[in-house]
Amino acid sequence: MARIERSNVNVPIIVQSIGGDLRLKGRPGGWLVVDGEGTYAEQIAQGQPYVVRSSGDARITVPDNVPVSIQSISGDAKVTDLGGTLDVLSVGGDLTVRDVAGIQIKSVGSDLRLKRAAGHV
Repeated sequence: MARIERSNVNVPIIVQSIGGDLRLKGRPGGWLVVDGEGTYAEQIAQGQPYVVRSSGDARITVPDNVPVSIQSISGDAKVTDLGGTLDVLSVGGDLTVRDVAGIQIKSVGSDLRLKRAAGHV
């Protein structure tokens, strides 16, 4: 399993594609940490979002105050403790979300569980 760490992250995070299951957690501080198989986490230019990909399962820790966009997850996804907004385009399996500031969901292939979402849902 590979690990990628980036410090001083204060821009949005785009989870472009995960080939398996995703576990994403917000934590205080400016660290982006990605653990998984075939992982990629890069920022194209200063001030631009970080783009994250993994060919298999992934565990991602993000700063709890940045917006997160999830584009495509093949398996299940669990997202917790985000003070920024969460935008979910497509999850192939179950989606569990807990303790987020605001959320928008387009497509979930199986079950959706949502607890303690503030703001717009």
